[in-house]
Amino acid sequence: MKRTMSLFVIVTALLLGAVSMQACEVSTASIGDVRICDNLQGDECPEDKQVISTDASYIYLSAQLKDAPEGTQVTYTLRDLDTGDEVSNTWTADEGGSGPFNLTWSRPEDGWVAGEYELVLDLGTDNSEPVSKRFEIRQAG
Repeated sequence: MKRTMSLFVIVTALLLGAVSMQACEVSTASIGDVRICDNLQGDECPEDKQVISTDASYIYLSAQLKDAPEGTQVTYTLRDLDTGDEVSNTWTADEGGSGPFNLTWSRPEDGWVAGEYELVLDLGTDNSEPVSKRFEIRQAG
């Protein structure tokens, strides 16, 4: 009886451990060196701009993805802090490893709306925190 009870406790502990491991999603990937700009040099923003002109043709984000397994997904959300509107999408790393990646937004036909914005990058894993970057779009001139 005592042996059966011990075996039951061990099996239960192993099953609970297996279930809790499946509930956690961890990754070696991380995101760093996040920059916003209106002009890329190669694959990267040469500097981080806090203010982008309403006349800018594009807004770019460049960042470094580090130690990413193949297929790592980065969810990015662009928020208009003045209105609360937001747009989300996902970018997927085709290859594993480390290196730069960038995202591009083209100027809308009506032009950029002046205001405060926040861009959030999220790996969606239990061991990473979202990376947030704020910037302003300001009327040229």
